[in-house]
This record gives sequence, C-alpha cells and structure tokens, in this order.
Amino acid sequence: MDIRTFRASTLQEALEQVRETLGPDAAVLHTREVKRSRLGLFSSSLVEVDASIEMPVADRMTRSAAAKLKPAASTMTVHEPQPASIATEAVDEAAVPSLEVPLPVVPPTSAPKVTNIASKNKLDQRSTVASRASNRSAADGEPQSMSPAMLESLSQMVDAGVDATTASSLLQSASENLTLEQLDDAALIHGRIIHLVSKNLRVAEPIAIDKNEQTIIAMIGATGVGKTTTLAKLATRLQAEYECEVGLITLDTFRPGAVDQLLQYAETLNAVLEVVSSSSQFLPALNRLKACDVVLIDTAGRSPNDQEQIRVLQELLTAAKPTSVQLVVSATSSASHIKSTMQQFSPLQPTGLLVTKLDEANELGAWLTLLQHSDLPISYVTHGQHVREDIAPANRRSLASLLLGQAALEV
Repeated sequence: MDIRTFRASTLQEALEQVRETLGPDAAVLHTREVKRSRLGLFSSSLVEVDASIEMPVADRMTRSAAAKLKPAASTMTVHEPQPASIATEAVDEAAVPSLEVPLPVVPPTSAPKVTNIASKNKLDQRSTVASRASNRSAADGEPQSMSPAMLESLSQMVDAGVDATTASSLLQSASENLTLEQLDDAALIHGRIIHLVSKNLRVAEPIAIDKNEQTIIAMIGATGVGKTTTLAKLATRLQAEYECEVGLITLDTFRPGAVDQLLQYAETLNAVLEVVSSSSQFLPALNRLKACDVVLIDTAGRSPNDQEQIRVLQELLTAAKPTSVQLVVSATSSASHIKSTMQQFSPLQPTGLLVTKLDEANELGAWLTLLQHSDLPISYVTHGQHVREDIAPANRRSLASLLLGQAALEV
C-alpha cells in the first residue's frame, strides 16, 4: 500500500497538502506531533500526517468498545523527527481551500487510525486541539473516537479561549456513559459541558438592603475598569429594587472629570454626593450620610502593584467597616492580569468579583480555569453603557455559557 507522509506547522496545513496531492478521497492513517530539529537544537513543533489513497475508510461509528472516548493523557507523546528524505509538499495557501479536521476516528483496535477529509474551513487551533483530543497514549492500547457533535463542542470551546487541556477534559467528562446516538447530539453535549462548568463556579448572592441597618458598599479595582459607571449602575438597581435612600462618596479626586461624572449620576438618582480629598475627611463624610439606607464608595483606580496606596485604602475601609467590598475587573483583561489583580487587592478583603464590559470581551474562556479555582465569588456583571439596564447579578449557567462561547449574556 502506498502511504505518503506530509509535514506542516499545523494539522490544518498538513491536511490541505494531503487533499492537494492525493485528492478529496484520501484517508488519513495517523497524525502525530514532532519536534523540528535545526542544527541539532530542537525548535518549534511540526505536525506529521500519514495518508493513503488506497486505504478504505472505516465505519464512522462502530459499535465495538473501541468507539468509546478514553481520557486523553495530560501530556502528549512527542515522536522523534522522521528522516529528512521524507518530502513535504509545498502548498500555495491562497489557492488551496481550507479543510476541516477529520471528525470521526474509529478504526479497529489493530489497525491504524483512519479518518475522512471534509472540505470545510476550521481554524488551525481547532485542528491542533482536535488532534490532541483524538490521539491516544501507548498505554491505553485502544483508539479513541470523536463524533461531529463532539468536535463541534471542542471547536466552540477553543474559539472561546478555553485552553486545550481544559477543553479536552471537559469534553471527555461530558461524553462519559453516552450511547453512540447521544454522542451525535450536539445540544446534549453542550448542555452537559455547561453543567460541568457551572457547578464549579462560585457566585455571590445579590446585595440585599435592610432599611433597619445601613449598607455600605465599596468599589475597588485598577484604573480603567469602569468603577464609577458600575457604581452608578449598582446604585440605580438597588434604588429601583428597594426604593431606598442612596448616598455616594468619591475618593477619586485625581482623575480628570471623575467628580463631575459622579455628580451627574447623583443628580439622576437624587442622591447626596460627598467628595473626599484626604483621609481625614472620610469618616466625617460617612457620618453625614447616616440617614441613607445605602452608601456606595467610589475609590480611585490603583495599580495592583501600588502597595502603598492600597495600604492607605485598606486603612480607610477598615474604618468604614463596609458591608460589601466589590473588586471591579474588566472582561477585556487577560486571565493572568485578573489573577494578579486579585492577589494584589486581597489585603482589602473583597467580598465579590464584579465583572464589567462583557459586551467588549473576546475569548472569555481563558478565564475559565482561574474562576473555577478562585475563592472569590462573582457578584454582578455589566454588559453595556446603559446605566439602568446593563447590570445583572451573576448567574452560574449564564456565566458558563459565556465562558464556553455558547450563548450571549442573558439578564
């Protein structure tokens, strides 16, 4: 049997070479990732594909035990490079249509993996993750399979920014104990993945106002995350829900226009605004708002690395004894930045994570691992510029859908 080997930077490119050289009826026998060797030093990875025009394609969903998806290894086995005599076909990317990663992978146990090549466009990252998810370790001794519905879920998670290891693990868990027919049900698999994610998300109860006891809410966070606008949104929501008297304090006298902005919100809410420019003014201002049912404190944006300013703010909050401390973060920030922010603001003992700018976020799935391991519950989310409408209490299932790229925000 004539078996050809193709190499490329991604699985997608290698499959394009297969189709260009062998035609659309070619069968992929095996895929693997290898290290590119240059002058004896290892550099970037390559994807290597064995394909043939002579190999018949196995049934898409055999009923043998080999069709069951096995847990993927946490790390991928890397094979040594093949001899340099194996040629790689050159491909004009502008002229060759993109191909979809093979959907099913269900050959007999003793045979090499066989897949069909379809002609739909998929991102290179999807192809790489799908290759890893469908690969098996030598210790397993059995091949794995992915139905089109499973690959659709995997692609959706990767597009949303979920890392490859987490996406593969979620897909494996969601596919456990499903029949062959159920493995072809995209809605069922999506729902199971959302359930797995949502049950591991921490969500805070919405803030409740007791008119017999004053509620004090402090908004903290880095510069540019939208604290002032978010404070106005939360104040508007609480006032409408509880018909309560609202008082505002701003410590942000450094940012140009900050006081004027909050003054406009105070006028709209018919709320009293206290402007505090020094630590000595803070407690007297808070005392003047004793008649208010709820007081919201707008703090100046601080760099998470400015520990001296955070220490000063900590002293003020200790004196104020707030009922709630909301750490405001932007959904447009990277997961690593959010992790650093949470660590640096931890001395202020935040009680909730308030996520802003969800309408501007891309690849929110990159936050998934961070949020699932965080002790700080998500309290509210904001998703637009409208003060009255664009804020909502956090909801586990809605958040899970957003993180997985499977739905827009529902409020």
